[in-house]
Amino acid sequence: MDTEDITLSTLLKDGPVVLTFFRGSWCPYCRGELSDIQDRIDDFTQLGATVLAISPELNEKSAELGDELKLDYYIGHDENNELARSLGLTFKLDATTIKKYRQYKINVPDSNGTKKWELPIPATYVIDQDMTVRFVFDDENYSKRANYKKVLKVIKEIQAED
Repeated sequence: MDTEDITLSTLLKDGPVVLTFFRGSWCPYCRGELSDIQDRIDDFTQLGATVLAISPELNEKSAELGDELKLDYYIGHDENNELARSLGLTFKLDATTIKKYRQYKINVPDSNGTKKWELPIPATYVIDQDMTVRFVFDDENYSKRANYKKVLKVIKEIQAED
């Protein structure tokens, strides 16, 4: 998978954008969600929507994940969780969780190229071409993810308005 710099404003020129935040390639819930999106990618494309999934992981890890899961949409790097933090989506892991992650050989700071044990809350937004946020899903429970049938319904509603 190639890496390139893209901006939300560039993606919005072609239609609505589905922006989803995921924790990392090591997260089984994230991998499942990204695969669910891939299963619906033709529906998104037919409706003129672009999907952008971002995490704080380094580009190389995101590219590897995209290749491994055969994802046909953009995977991005939210350096130092800057965008997630600006949206109030970040949290610091507590000592007990850090200990568990270490037991599972998950090193969040190394994966993210930082010194912080910080992750984004999984969240999904549908953003209209005029930058209006038309759908928001965020839940501190990392096992819960957006319902992509609802996301597609919102995109259909946007297209019907045009």
